[in-house]
Amino acid sequence: MWVLLLATPVSRMLETAIKAQCQWTFRGISATKFIMVGQGFVTAVLALAVCGSATTPPVIVPPLPSGVDGTSIYNIWNHHNGRVPAVERGESPVGTILSPDYFKMVNLVPQDAPHPLYGDPDLRTSFLLDHMLYMTVDPNDQRMLTSSGLQTRTMAGSPITFMKNSNGETRVNGALVDKVEVLPNGIVVYHISDILYNYEDEVRTAFSSLASEGWEGSF
Repeated sequence: MWVLLLATPVSRMLETAIKAQCQWTFRGISATKFIMVGQGFVTAVLALAVCGSATTPPVIVPPLPSGVDGTSIYNIWNHHNGRVPAVERGESPVGTILSPDYFKMVNLVPQDAPHPLYGDPDLRTSFLLDHMLYMTVDPNDQRMLTSSGLQTRTMAGSPITFMKNSNGETRVNGALVDKVEVLPNGIVVYHISDILYNYEDEVRTAFSSLASEGWEGSF
């Protein structure tokens, strides 16, 4: 398949467009279904080569949608995407954002010190994708009240569970939900009490390594 791709003249713009469609819009759909909406043989070959497994998580962070500047991940997300203008909802596949506590985000590393989430693109990508979902999680979804909760996955492919008790208290992977916002564009933001998936430890470990090396590197 890769031989066919390399032997077929395809523009960089077309390749980028198909990668974006595969990783965002068509995640979880088989390559066969993707080909059906493609435009011709070249598109079909490229789609198969780029997409690979239908269950493979995206390797890029989606465009920053408008209206999310009130989240604690906004600055990191904006930095990652090159501080380009935000896009409309239809141009970004984000349905739900998990916004960790501002105080915890601000105090991950000392002020004015190099920040691993700004300096390490791989760590930053994983962190961002684990704090956003394709699914738009309705805060009134009754599945949250069940014993198993509402179970889905982040954009990084990590399992995540939304649970609500009889008092209306909601938790996301154990982190308390302090507030839920439904933005005008339909994106749901869960403001949560903690940073998920041990990224707090990962960032501090990475920072300790930087400190021991004299903070060398690009930030």
